[in-house]
Amino acid sequence: MEHIVISHSSQLVKRWKQTFPDTISLESISSLNDLEPSRERLIWLDLVEIAADRRVSVVQQAVGYNWPVLVLTYAPNDEEAYEMISHGAYGYSHAMAAPDQLREISTVVGSGSLWVGAGLMQRMLSLSRESGVISNRPANLVNVLTPRELMVAEQVALGASNRQIAEKLDIAERTVKAHLSTIFGKLQVRDRVQLALTMNNIPVP
Repeated sequence: MEHIVISHSSQLVKRWKQTFPDTISLESISSLNDLEPSRERLIWLDLVEIAADRRVSVVQQAVGYNWPVLVLTYAPNDEEAYEMISHGAYGYSHAMAAPDQLREISTVVGSGSLWVGAGLMQRMLSLSRESGVISNRPANLVNVLTPRELMVAEQVALGASNRQIAEKLDIAERTVKAHLSTIFGKLQVRDRVQLALTMNNIPVP
């Protein structure tokens, strides 16, 4: 996995190169045109110097290159996180996150999953409800999932962890994991984040 940082901040680029020595730094999204398209890459997009009213269009432009895009900011907020992921970003992170967290994000996104922490996921779902995005659960779930799988999926949609689901349903954590594996396959989602979005009728990036 090749890491591309798009930023005008020398401090940020230096930090990335310490965490990922193979990092390539670019100052504009258009510079992606000069890269070999067939390589596997993760795009870290610094939005610090981008005006708020242009950020969505900038993210959409980066997403158009068909590499996973992770949005970076020095002042994360839940509303923007939801907006960026809704427009195709695979994650949203503080630009100065610890190196261990950056490597974890890279691993998660590199495997094709979204990077959204449990707390942020709960707040995103709350924002979706407040904005009227969430409607009734998809009608076909009752036919696709067993009653127990549906109960597990409902808990994930509320942002519950595996341990919380196990306690709520009085089952073992390994049973929760087994159910989730089956649910992912049936609903053709990659992870619990996509499952939560699907359960709440939010478009999955």
